[in-house]
Amino acid sequence: MIVSHRYQFIFLKTEKTASSSLARVFKEIAGENDRLYPADRDVRRQLQNANGSLEGFSFIAQSSGIRRILPALAGLHRHARARDVRAFLGPELFARYAVITSERNPFDRQVSLFSHRNSRRNRGRGVGDLSKFSRLMCSPSYNLVHYNRLDNWGIYSIGGEVCADHIIRFEHLHDDLADVLSILGIDPGRFPLPHVKQSRHERSPSYRDLYSDEARRRVASWYRRELDYFGYEF
Repeated sequence: MIVSHRYQFIFLKTEKTASSSLARVFKEIAGENDRLYPADRDVRRQLQNANGSLEGFSFIAQSSGIRRILPALAGLHRHARARDVRAFLGPELFARYAVITSERNPFDRQVSLFSHRNSRRNRGRGVGDLSKFSRLMCSPSYNLVHYNRLDNWGIYSIGGEVCADHIIRFEHLHDDLADVLSILGIDPGRFPLPHVKQSRHERSPSYRDLYSDEARRRVASWYRRELDYFGYEF
């Protein structure tokens, strides 16, 4: 999560949507003219006490388990939800900023999550055996133990309604980013998109080959809101 006062935007970092690459771009943009303060409770209190509001300040969130669970006490997580960012900034300031995020076809995104998890388990030595994907998506024990159902919808919606002004789609990553930067008055050519994370899966369009019919139904049931809202299909 990044807030830029200079360019009046809030970047909400979703998961498995090239968000690490996008976050690097928006951090560079925000940090070029503004000091990025940690989005912590104590920092927020100090700035408000000294200035009366958070007007004029830019923020960047950090990563820790407690921030996911208790953002009001610990501060905002890097994958902070819009509702928590609004509570941190205040509703008036939140409403003035353009909210930017990113999304991806949930069927493809789920394979990317599985590949990433396997790659970490293999210590970066490839994504491992993807043939287990469908079986494990349908496994109650696997889904109980692992963080397997991403909630990007909860990041860029409030009360079930999408609050993002601009949603960069993974499938049109470079074009969508260029469009958003242009709207913000930023030259896209100055901020090329880096490739922070890339697995073998990211270079292959064959995610459909990994799904059984049951796994496809299961994943579709998890992400029905995204599929309906964006018109994504298998």
